[in-house]
Order: sequence, then structure tokens, then C-alpha cells
Amino acid sequence: MLSMSNQFKIVSPINLSLVTMYFTLWYYFEESNSFALIPPNATMTNEDEFTFECNGDAWIETNLMNLIELLVSSTIISRIDNIEQLINYYNRIIQSILSLNIYTVDNLEKLRSFASLVRCITALFPAEQAKNVFENACSPGGFNAAFENCNAIHEFIEYLRNLFVDSASTTDNVLLNRHRTLLKLEIEFLKNWPPDNSEQYPEVLALHSKPENDLWQYSAKILSFIDQEVELFSTVLWKNGQLEDPDKFKLLDECLANINGETYKIERLLVNHIHMQLMLRANEQGTPEQILTDNYIQFEENVRQLQDEQSNHNSISISLIAWIKYYIELYAVALKNQCSEEIMGMIDQFLTRDELPLSLTLKLFVIKQICELSSVKFDTFCEIFSNRNVVGSRTILEKPQDQHNFILPTPLFVCEDVFKRISDILAYNNDIEHLRQLITNCTTNQTSSYCFLVWCIHYY
Repeated sequence: MLSMSNQFKIVSPINLSLVTMYFTLWYYFEESNSFALIPPNATMTNEDEFTFECNGDAWIETNLMNLIELLVSSTIISRIDNIEQLINYYNRIIQSILSLNIYTVDNLEKLRSFASLVRCITALFPAEQAKNVFENACSPGGFNAAFENCNAIHEFIEYLRNLFVDSASTTDNVLLNRHRTLLKLEIEFLKNWPPDNSEQYPEVLALHSKPENDLWQYSAKILSFIDQEVELFSTVLWKNGQLEDPDKFKLLDECLANINGETYKIERLLVNHIHMQLMLRANEQGTPEQILTDNYIQFEENVRQLQDEQSNHNSISISLIAWIKYYIELYAVALKNQCSEEIMGMIDQFLTRDELPLSLTLKLFVIKQICELSSVKFDTFCEIFSNRNVVGSRTILEKPQDQHNFILPTPLFVCEDVFKRISDILAYNNDIEHLRQLITNCTTNQTSSYCFLVWCIHYY
């Protein structure tokens, strides 16, 4: 291990021939009142590079950063005897550094990535095997918590996934737990990638959009960071869903145009994210009744604009839908609270003015939100609102119901094709071989078993 004197140099004037070389740890240089902190494997070629400001003691800061570099080095990892003990060391050091508010310790996220990796591996492998897997993954040229792009992260996760050798006795629960654990690790790595690569956020969205992965299930933190970068939510908040300068979101629109599939997965995620953030800040804007009254004209305008939207700006549709959902949910809250102000009748009349698909969708959303807010089932909702003077709800409740003309929701409609295939087999196909194959698929495939249960709920 390097001595303390080898980690610190006081140079006056600074001698670049001394520092124009590659280091394996962080090195701290001082010249008069100027300081430089050189990262591992970096080269300092002029005295303005790697300027360093520290609110605390620079000696302590540098030692902490070098301690992390040593703990995650392949040399130290190869000497591990007890991997559980290593996890404890990692966790204790992380918590201790987080408590030192005046020190930034720029490579702390690197240690947290290694800690996430070792926790994932120990959760999936027996102790002795976990030690070998972690050591091999972190061997020279292997995992170092720095990825060139998002695909490199995904490839590393696939490398871990391919280490498993399954047999016929491997249960669905084991496969599901493994899938979920690796998914969370991938999200952890992806979460740390955008801050240093903010202009390349389309890569993250493209990876999330792929139908073969389930990254969207844990995408909240990543979407929050991307939204801070593009400032879509803040624009929706202050402009009530209107984007006055769509060109500001050109990169986002180009990304969405390239990755859009049948599910429009990323648009749905962004809409839900913005809608949720708007609801969390609703109390700052006033009471539901006040917000509904103050923004009614904007609501009508946004609905009409969404119905007529023909531009290639996906960001416009996302903003309009998110804000309209926010407004309509506040309307549902007011209905639940039996608000009787004039604005309630105006909104009800607007929703029943036509039978366009968007109006029907909004009315269904109102019913869904009231059921959820009141913790009641649909039958109870019908009983409550059958005598209420709310025309919008009654126009739906009084229509003849045909339970076979709709498909129950599946996660982002990714499973729709599987559901339709199972429905055809059960409803129209009496071929015993197809039924046997269906039973086999449901036994071994989680998506098939899920869609089979959805079909049963739908049918009965």
C-alpha cells in the first residue's frame, strides 16, 4: 500500500514533469494557494487541470477517496476470505462517509455500485460460489463501475444472468426472484449513469422501451433525473400543459419518434410521472374546487388541442395528457367530496357534450379514480352515483354492458398478444393438443400464467 507521503505532493512552482504520468490512486498537489486532485489513470498536463476545492481537510478527503479505490481494486478483492464481511465493510464505510457533510468524496458512488453488485451476487449464489463470481466479475479489465454506454450496463447484467445453469427442477419463484434481483441491479447502475452523461439520456429511454425487459417497473428515479434535464414537468406545471416552445424538446421528440412501438411505453411512463408530480403539488395551488374554477378555460382548450393534435411533437401530447389527467383527477376528488359549486356542473356538461373517444376516456378515468379514492368496488360506485346529479357517470352506467367486448388491462399492454392467443384457445379451440400446450406454457411461463388468470377473471 502507498504511504501517505506518496499521496501528497507540495510543488512550487508546479513541476509538470513530475505529474505527467498515470496514477492508480488519487494524488493531491499543492502550489502556493492552488490545489489539484488527480483521478486514477488520468494525466495532468497543465496546472489548470483538476483544480480542487475542499470545504474540509484536503488530507482527509484524499485519504477517503484512496481508501475507496483500494477497497474496490481487484488486488484487494482477490484476497477476500469472507464475502459477507466485505459487504459489512462496504456498508459501514458508505454510511460513515455520508455522515461527513463537508466532504464530497467524488468516488463514493463507485463504492456504492460495488456494494450493490456484491449484495446482488450474494443474494443469488451460495457464499463460496458468490465469492468466486464477484472476484471474477471484478478481475482486471472487468467491472469497475464505469460504463461507456447503457448497452454496456445491459450486457454486464446479461453476463451475470448467463452464469446460471437451470434444470427442469428450477421453479418459477426462483426464476422470478433472480429476474427481479438482476433488474434492480441494472436500474441501480443506470441511475448512476445519466448524471455524467446527461446529453445521452435518449440511450436510457431507448433501453427502457425495449419490450423484452421490465426496466420500466423501477424507472421512477431515472425519469426524475431525465425530467430535470429536459424540464418538461416544470414547463407543464407553470404553463398548465402548454408548451410554448416545442423546439426546446427537440432531442426528446426525436428520441421518442425513434423508439416508439405499439405500446408507447416511454410516453405512458412520462405522462404518469408528470401527472404524479402535479398531484403531489396540488395543495400548493389551492383547493380542488379553486383549481378547477381557475383553470376551466384552460382545460377546455387543452382537451380540444389534444383531440386535434397532429404535430410530430410527442412532448406536446405528453404535456397535454398529463395536465388533463391532473385536472380530471381533481374533479374526481371534488365529486367524492360531494362538492356542489357551479364549476362541477360546467365540467359535467362539457364531458357529456359529445361522445368522442377522448370524452369517454375521461369519464372512465373519473369513475376509476373515485372507486380508488373511496376504496369501493364498481358495483358500490353504481349504487352511490345512481341517484347523484352527475350526467357524465350515468351516461356510462346506463349503457348496456357486454363483458366480452373488452380486454382487461395488462402491464402497459405488453402481454396483449399472449392474452388474445390464450383467449382464442379457451373460447374457440377444442383441440386437446392446444389445451395441453397451454397448460405447459402456464406452468413454465409467468406471462402465460398471468394472462390465463386475467382471462378467468374476465370470463367469470
